[in-house]
Amino acid sequence: MDNVDIRYDLNIKIADNIYGQLKRISISTFQLITAFILSNIILRGLTGLAAKLLGYSINITYNGVIVSPGDYHYWNFGSILAVHFIPPVLCLLLGILVLGVLTAFDTAKRIHIFLFWLATCLVNICLAQLLFAPLGAGGESSEFFQTFSIFGSYLGMGAAGMIVFTLVSVIASLLWGSK
Repeated sequence: MDNVDIRYDLNIKIADNIYGQLKRISISTFQLITAFILSNIILRGLTGLAAKLLGYSINITYNGVIVSPGDYHYWNFGSILAVHFIPPVLCLLLGILVLGVLTAFDTAKRIHIFLFWLATCLVNICLAQLLFAPLGAGGESSEFFQTFSIFGSYLGMGAAGMIVFTLVSVIASLLWGSK
C-alpha cells in the first residue's frame, strides 16, 4: 500500500465553541446543497445541449429536461445514446476529474470542501440515475423516466431487465466508497 501524506498536527489546540461548530456545519451544509444544485444543472445542461445539437426542442424544468418530440419514431440509437446516456456518464467522469484535481492541488479549505461535495454529487447523480432506472421503465413513472431509464426502454428492456443498472450502481457505489 502506498504511503499517503496526510497533513495534520495533533499538537495544535484550537479553541472551539458551539458558535464555531454551528458555523462549520452551516457552511458545509450550504456547500453541499449548492454542489447538488450545480451537479443537477450540469446534468440537465448537458442533456439539453446534446438534444439541441441534434435538432430536438427542449424544455428544461426542475425535474428534468423534456425533449420533444417524445415519440420513438423520431429517435435512433445514436440520438438516444447522445441525449440520455452520455450526459450522466460525463457527470461521472467530471466528478472523478474534480476529485483528482482536489487531491492534486493544495486549495483553500472552504474551496476544498466545496470541490469535495461537487465531486461527490457529480458521481452520485450518475449512480442515482442508474439505481432508479427500473422505476421509470417504459415511462410508467414520469419522475423516474430519465436518462438510463429512457435508454433501457429504447433498447426494449423492462423493469426486470433494468435491474442490471441497479446492480451496476450498487457495485460502483461500494467500490467508490471503499477508496
